[in-house]
Amino acid sequence: MGVLVLQLRLRVPSFQRMAVKYGRRVAFVGVDVEDHHDAAATFLHDFPVTYPSYIDPDQSIARSLEASGLYPQTLYFDRHGKFVIDHAGSYANPGALEQAIRRYALQ
Repeated sequence: MGVLVLQLRLRVPSFQRMAVKYGRRVAFVGVDVEDHHDAAATFLHDFPVTYPSYIDPDQSIARSLEASGLYPQTLYFDRHGKFVIDHAGSYANPGALEQAIRRYALQ
């Protein structure tokens, strides 16, 4: 199973749709690095997702993954936990996100 790590807020609806579609083949994990705990918790309460999400206000998770600090950012890992590629910024459209998932997470 491939693993996706994503930053919350800007892309939650698209990632939620992809998690429903590919959730048996790809593990999605949310990491919110830009909000304080209360704001992130409120957001997740208002827009629940089917994948685990973590609040990372001090960016310790992001640093451990060697994220670039350019958010939003998507990190792709293979089924063995090996880093494959990252994507800084939003995807142009849901189709571009799905294409990246197929190429990098389902390889």
